[in-house]
Amino acid sequence: MVRGIAGSSRRIGNFWVDFTRSLVRVFVPLSIVGAIVLVSQGVVQNLTGFRTASTLAGGTQQIPGGPVASMEVIKLLGTNGGSMYGAGGAHPFENPTGFTNLFDLLLVIVLPFAIIFMFGRLIGRPRQALAIAAVMAAIFLGHTVIAMQAELHGNSQLPASVSQVASAINPGGNMEGKELRFGPSGSALMTVGTMGTTAGATDSALDSYTPVGGAAAFVAILLGELSPGGDGGGLYGILVLALLSVFIAGLMVGRTPEFLGKKIRATQMKLIVAYVLAIPVVVLAFGSISLVLGAGTSSILNPGMHGLTEVTYAYASVAQNNGSAFAGLASNTPWYDITLGITMLVGRFTPIVLALAIAGSLAGARTHARTRATLDTSGPTFAAFLVGVIVIVGGLIYFPMLILGPIGERIVG
Repeated sequence: MVRGIAGSSRRIGNFWVDFTRSLVRVFVPLSIVGAIVLVSQGVVQNLTGFRTASTLAGGTQQIPGGPVASMEVIKLLGTNGGSMYGAGGAHPFENPTGFTNLFDLLLVIVLPFAIIFMFGRLIGRPRQALAIAAVMAAIFLGHTVIAMQAELHGNSQLPASVSQVASAINPGGNMEGKELRFGPSGSALMTVGTMGTTAGATDSALDSYTPVGGAAAFVAILLGELSPGGDGGGLYGILVLALLSVFIAGLMVGRTPEFLGKKIRATQMKLIVAYVLAIPVVVLAFGSISLVLGAGTSSILNPGMHGLTEVTYAYASVAQNNGSAFAGLASNTPWYDITLGITMLVGRFTPIVLALAIAGSLAGARTHARTRATLDTSGPTFAAFLVGVIVIVGGLIYFPMLILGPIGERIVG
């Protein structure tokens, strides 16, 4: 896609060459190093299968083994989110210490951010990559600060006696659904990091978050997982929105929109609009239908605003290839199996097809020389403008749903 948007030739490379190089030169070496680090911290790594352990109650328990460290690092580098023990990043055999919790987060975000700098080298404009990385970092920081503060302050609706007991046990805030090893701040940090990518490997229970803390993670998915996004998905997602920002800026100043020396015309804008609307349409349509059909409402454990959040989160999560979920929704029913499957197909393939179509429409197009009238897309002004476009576009699409969901839940109590 980068070669198509920025290159001067219609030849955009060979997929299998790029794919093989990325595996052999990047993924496999990092996986080996990462697995060694996890093993050094106590993550399980063996081929012995089940072992019998004696419990504190005097009984026995079968403890499964396996190549957990190897699978864990591959899962995180590939922003996947599965779990050998079925508990995401919360199981002590997969994530035993505070250090591994931070290291897991590093594994999740390192390649999405690195791909941005790869983009800068490919186009020969490192400052352009810095501007995009700064936008991703600003969005990531915003989600993180909101979620951590919300969870550190806990639930103000609890009675004073309960709050005093909770403060005596843990003065840090909302411990509901959290691991004692990580606390509210470590849990919120990991959660936002994995919601801002396609990982979903959270180390705590999202359904137990405060409305504001849960909304911070939820919005990271709704904005298209751009902070920093998946391995490649974050890059093409934010590039599409950069093209949209250039077009809006061009309309504001009366100039033909241009990005990396190429004119953005009607053909590209039609594809960009389709990209921006594809996932929201299917998420909001199926989410709304699920709230009025008996087949949808019968699976909701928590009625009201929280139930709306659970349903919409389920569709947004599968559409954005995340895989996390708010508990409380019995989604293994014919209605949800079929509609979530359709949403997943649309969400996973439509953006890729449209992003490649945009790149293909720009491949080989004439590259115009920079002039004094050319909009600088690598400076702080455009970076701030891009953040505004991302927030405004996402807000216009999803704000009514957020008002009826987590925001309303916070206000009503």
